[in-house]
Amino acid sequence: SERALMVEKIAKYDWARQVFDHLKETVDAQVAQHAADPNVMLNQLPKFAQRTHGHGPAKGGHKAIKDPQLLTGPARNAAILYHLTGEEKYARFSADILQAYLERLAPLTPETTTIVGDVFYDARVTYTSLALAYDFLYNYLNAPGAKVYSKQQRAYIPFDNKLAQKAIWNIVGDVLQEYGRPDKHGRVVSNH
Repeated sequence: SERALMVEKIAKYDWARQVFDHLKETVDAQVAQHAADPNVMLNQLPKFAQRTHGHGPAKGGHKAIKDPQLLTGPARNAAILYHLTGEEKYARFSADILQAYLERLAPLTPETTTIVGDVFYDARVTYTSLALAYDFLYNYLNAPGAKVYSKQQRAYIPFDNKLAQKAIWNIVGDVLQEYGRPDKHGRVVSNH
């Protein structure tokens, strides 16, 4: 029902159409580049900050990453376009970026998970874009035969929802700072 309402607004209001057209124009250029060679864009994935345990300082924090939304923003935007248009080219593009992040986040633990090295920045910027992309792509990704491009394997592989769930578990654990024990609100209380 939300999709129908948004599509109706895009058709009815100039301002909504302009926003949609601008988003589509930006993403279409990225989708075309990615379709020609998925590695071009995925090779721009920045190095993640390193955290050895808990929420202590991370090496290479967010100041070391010039644009932490370099790829999470386009993944989110393409997933939104997929939701609005139903065009699978947007889903494939977004899913491939999402997969690159999942492959990097799943092997970690909640204590060592970070992208930019700052739990508040990750929770408000990088993780939210990934969560929106995953949400809009969930049915596409979990359809029989769904494939994503694996940057690690440099090939298209079946989507692994267990890998995705492990990465999301790590993200949630990082944000909520829950590392295996019940949250007693002792050390740090998360407002997320």
